[in-house]
Amino acid sequence: MNLFSLFFCNPVDWVCDMCTKPQRGPIQMFCKDHVKPIRGSIVCCDLAGTFEHSGVYVGNGLIVHRDGDGYLAKVDIHEFLRRLGGYNPSVTVFVSCRDDDPVGGMAIANRALAALANPSMVHGYNLLTKNCHQFSQYCVSGSVDNGIADFTFSNLEDVLKRELGMNSWRVWDGCWETA
Repeated sequence: MNLFSLFFCNPVDWVCDMCTKPQRGPIQMFCKDHVKPIRGSIVCCDLAGTFEHSGVYVGNGLIVHRDGDGYLAKVDIHEFLRRLGGYNPSVTVFVSCRDDDPVGGMAIANRALAALANPSMVHGYNLLTKNCHQFSQYCVSGSVDNGIADFTFSNLEDVLKRELGMNSWRVWDGCWETA
């Protein structure tokens, strides 16, 4: 899509095309059907539009994630979004889905909850060896070593595709509502 097409051709077609692609972004908030996560769904949000942050939905509106200080924490959706010292502009949390349905599982949620009580898992952050995406991957696969260089969001998506058949991200229904 070039700028000429955007402004001089049919912008409605461009917007509809953006809505059907398996991506995340502000336009999906309005175009895609919203979903409620199930226990064990992987959830994510953007961090200042450049990076992503991920965690595991464990039920009752709570997410287990590795926070920016390196601690595992169980938080609500609003605390999950309140990253970067409160300066993260993201208002949308996305849910791992297969087509229109959320994917996850109790085993994933249980691994996340059990990790909270495991001293070797609870603290420590390293961009390459111990970050939020690696924690989420561990919860999905049950393995600390997923056979890939697993510190990026893209690697997390590969594990989700392989283990759960995930093929899209959908907006968490009601994630932008105030607490």
